[in-house]
Amino acid sequence: MSQTTVSSSGQTIGLPGQVADSMDTNDIVSGFNSEASNQLPWGYGLMRGPAGQNSFVLPSGASGTMEVSGLNVFSAAHQRAGNADPNGNFSGDMGASGLLPKASLQVGIRGRFIVPVENTVQPGDRAFCRVVATGALTNGIWSGTNMGGSYVRDCTQQGIFRSSTYTAYDGTTKVAVLEWDAVNKPA
Repeated sequence: MSQTTVSSSGQTIGLPGQVADSMDTNDIVSGFNSEASNQLPWGYGLMRGPAGQNSFVLPSGASGTMEVSGLNVFSAAHQRAGNADPNGNFSGDMGASGLLPKASLQVGIRGRFIVPVENTVQPGDRAFCRVVATGALTNGIWSGTNMGGSYVRDCTQQGIFRSSTYTAYDGTTKVAVLEWDAVNKPA
């Protein structure tokens, strides 16, 4: 039987943090969440943390000299945490919104990734990363426009959106394909 109709709303695409394609220059490094209590959501921008080269935290306005150095790449190797034991340790490393403190993670420093966006983006829009949370918008989410000088970090030299905004697999999260290069900066 042939298909006779096509959805006008388009198909949903992957999930935040997923590698968007098999670009030859994908560069992903290992690290760990060095946040004291914050979880690191998939696809969110990350800054190097205070605990050394492989430590990563969500970007924040208080991180003045730190730059956005990558994003949290999705991996199916993580397990839901469940309840904490009496010492505060969890059986898994993934909470309700992302990777728990001390969890290992993969950080995309170069490549094309599906990232969550706070507003509608178009191909060719340059990237900004939120560093001050406001309302429902949290640190590390991406934008295609400068939504307020002190609220976002200018990443226009490192990131360019290669797709328009889409709806992720969950039917509500807005995502787009971001080409990110913290080393050479994309054209």
